[in-house]
Amino acid sequence: MEGNIAGKYKLIRIIGEGGMASVYEAEHEILGTKAAVKILNPMLSVNAQIRERFRNEAKLMASLNHPNITRIIDFDEQPHQLSIVMEFLEGEDMNDKIKRNGPLSQQEVKDIFIQ
Repeated sequence: MEGNIAGKYKLIRIIGEGGMASVYEAEHEILGTKAAVKILNPMLSVNAQIRERFRNEAKLMASLNHPNITRIIDFDEQPHQLSIVMEFLEGEDMNDKIKRNGPLSQQEVKDIFIQ
């Protein structure tokens, strides 16, 4: 799907996948700003209940305001594609860090959960 467009965003590369959606690094077509775009699986987007669940997820996420929670920038709904546009955060995936360095220490886990 890289190179495709989601709303006003050009998809650059996939950065995560789950059972219902994929997340892409993306760039705004005009502004050139980076974003993370979560796109509902097209096969699931035909289901009205799943579409509503995805909309509700976007609304809930947009209502949260905390430095440790990814900020929602936009929501785009097309007949066969629903997208949540989020701020793009640089950094390492926790799973990759654990694979590279092994399990987190109790102090590392505590520091993360305190945040």
